[in-house]
Amino acid sequence: MRWFGIGVVAAAVFLSSCAASAVAPDHIPESVSVANISWHLRDADRSLTLSDVTSGEASSRLAPHGAAAFSFGLTRAAHWIRFSLDDPALNRLRSVDRLTLTLDYAPLEDIRVYVPIRSGAADGGHDGRHYRKALGGWGHVSRRTDSSFLFPSFELPPDTDRSGDIIVRVETSLTANFRMAVTDSTRFARTEFRVVLILGLLAGILIAMGFYNLVLYFVLRDRIYLLYLGYLAIMLVYQSSLVGLPRLIGAGVQELTTSRILIWSLITVATALRFSWVFLDVPRSARQMRPVYLGMWGLCAVGLLIFAFGYRVTANGVTHAVAFLLPFAGFGAAWLSYRNGHRVSLYFLAASTVLLVSVNVFALRGLGVVPHNYLTTYGFFAAAAIEAILYSFALADRVRQLRSEHSGLTRRAAELTNMSMTDELTGLYNRRFFDRVLPTSIDHARATMKPLSLVYVDLDGFKQLNDSRGHACGDTVLRTVGSIIRASVRGGDYPCRIGGDEFALILPGAHATEARLTAERIREGIEQKRVIPP
Repeated sequence: MRWFGIGVVAAAVFLSSCAASAVAPDHIPESVSVANISWHLRDADRSLTLSDVTSGEASSRLAPHGAAAFSFGLTRAAHWIRFSLDDPALNRLRSVDRLTLTLDYAPLEDIRVYVPIRSGAADGGHDGRHYRKALGGWGHVSRRTDSSFLFPSFELPPDTDRSGDIIVRVETSLTANFRMAVTDSTRFARTEFRVVLILGLLAGILIAMGFYNLVLYFVLRDRIYLLYLGYLAIMLVYQSSLVGLPRLIGAGVQELTTSRILIWSLITVATALRFSWVFLDVPRSARQMRPVYLGMWGLCAVGLLIFAFGYRVTANGVTHAVAFLLPFAGFGAAWLSYRNGHRVSLYFLAASTVLLVSVNVFALRGLGVVPHNYLTTYGFFAAAAIEAILYSFALADRVRQLRSEHSGLTRRAAELTNMSMTDELTGLYNRRFFDRVLPTSIDHARATMKPLSLVYVDLDGFKQLNDSRGHACGDTVLRTVGSIIRASVRGGDYPCRIGGDEFALILPGAHATEARLTAERIREGIEQKRVIPP
């Protein structure tokens, strides 16, 4: 089982690396990232128009971006981006007939792309050029005109003026971190297939782990599996919304899930805390972490309230804060539980480590501290799949541990029961056992119409022997007689010591003749064996 778990995790790691490489521009021969050749303008009050940016006063405030990606972090401002299709960096695309502009982050809410065209209807601009507008982002729902890929992608029209500038306006209430590239449309179509396949497989891992744990719940009826199933379900919705998978179902579905992505994120944190609370037995094994857990649940509630009142950027900040703290809380609780004697599964610690790394990298990426790239974006989904596998094995390990403890307790209970029903000196059943079994044996014999015999054995002169030779000698005699009686009865019989030198044998299914033969074997055994020590 352990090697199987390692193999599954290794496969998930391989898929994550494939996911990162499948969408990286360097792996698409005809693709150019445009961030470092772009000019940028921050529109704080979101009031600027295309005319302002192309020929108005605002156009003079455009400044070179100069970075490899756009990392605007948590902001409600709109961002205008301008780059030239005639830039030398795009020279290798000159011979490509069909070009696509891609923005690699699905949760972008409002994207407006203005493409310079050689002739035809114009959507604005006073720099002597005409522009055609395309809409993208989950906020536009049915009005969006980008392709139906996971993240926004816009195929440039055939009449694009390749000597002009493309202008992009991006606005989102979520994290405004993304990379933008111009790529060969034909090659990008193949990349689309690989990306959907890889991310679909990662989503499939989460779904498979969900069904696996659902089966375990119905078998074991342990409520912790329901907690974990809830966590997996919310995590699947959250991760799918991050990478844009709901758009494959429909633009309306993507709007429904992505517009509430902060809700899914906060509920994911809350359910993860609840799962670890029960799994690690935090109230008893990690009491020091109890205030931390309660505080984080409080932050989740505050974040949901802030979101409900419409302050999405503030709610986003709270979400990133609790997501950043989550793995530290889980890891701290696991460590304290281990220190306090609670056996913590190595799978749980490994899953917590994966969560610690991935959540913090993703949270720091959202805050703009960690650079945005495909690994920090899609690696989070792969980490969630690995985490789901490890937590599932942690639960299986917990079941094995509980079964082992249960078996030990069962054996101990049987030993204690046997001790309470057994005469310590002779090893035969005691008077308590005799008084309990005899009535039930009689009732069973009457109900089944089967014979039942009772043999009574008494040692003559035992009291005088005990008084004259001492209790040690008497004990030796009783032990010897006990061994003779055990050797003389059948497997289903109940030999009992009911008094000092009195013995009784309950013989289920034995007729009187069989009972006499048993009694005679005992008598002959005592007669032939030297029961009284010299």
